[in-house]
Formats: sequence, structure tokens, C-alpha cells
Amino acid sequence: MDTEVQHTGFEVNVTSYAYSTHLESGEGYVEGSWPWCDDTLGCLDINDTWYDPSYNPLGRHVNFRPSSRESIGTQFLIHTRKNRNNDTNHEVVADKPSTFDGTGFDASKPTKFIIHGFIQTGDETWLKEMAQEMLDYGDYNVFRVNWGDGSYLKMYGQVSYLST
Repeated sequence: MDTEVQHTGFEVNVTSYAYSTHLESGEGYVEGSWPWCDDTLGCLDINDTWYDPSYNPLGRHVNFRPSSRESIGTQFLIHTRKNRNNDTNHEVVADKPSTFDGTGFDASKPTKFIIHGFIQTGDETWLKEMAQEMLDYGDYNVFRVNWGDGSYLKMYGQVSYLST
């Protein structure tokens, strides 16, 4: 069953899937096609379209299951020309449209995402500077994505697999 959800200019198309029992049991690897679901964002079907054969010449599709957004502390921190947020972190949350109030977010403008790397956080100086440079260049919605709690050694297996 397809469901359309709209939040302040973002449109997400989600499909409901039932969790399979092997996904609900403990940590570890998952092989083949399987659904990944989030209570707020809905579900994604993790299948062959998620893999680039050039990175995996043996054709072995083994992946770590994604961690929850809560466990890796995912944050979306917005900057716009109307509210540059130079020294503050204005977090917007998918299921709380009021968090967009006063940000200057405009769905008709292009949206850019800046995502930090391994062993960093969304508070890195270069991320803040890049957001300001992007706003100097164009009238965008700019989001710094902070996934800092997931970018450290305890998550190394997932990070290394996803970055190849």
C-alpha cells in the first residue's frame, strides 16, 4: 500500500512492508533483498539497486542493517538566506513541521545537503563555512546533516561498507 506524506515542502513516498523475522532478531549481517523501516519516514526496499557492481565484483551483496536515526543522533540543521544561523544550530525534524517555523525554508528553492565524514560531527567549522558560502552563491535551503554518533569506531563496519 503506497502512502503519500507531506511535511513543509518535503514530499516522501513510502510503501508499507512487513518486517521479516530475521530482521527483528539481534545484530548482524543481512544478505539479499529486505525492507528497512523507520516509524516516521516509512520503509525502503533494500535490494540490488542499492549496490554498485563496480564496488563489488564478486556480486556478494552483504550489508549491515542500518541503525536507527536515534542511535546515531541524526540531525538536520538548516541555513537559509533569511536565517543563516551562523552561530546556532536550528534543527528541523521530519514529523514536527513547526520546527521549520522562522527558518526561511522555501520548497520552491533548491535544497542542498552537506554531510560530514567519518569521525566528525555536524558542528565542524568547515560545514558551517560551506553552508555560508553556498548561501553567498545562491538562494538555497542548506542543511548540515549531523550523524556524529554513527561516525565513530563503534560503527566502523557500517561506515566503511557504505563509503566504498
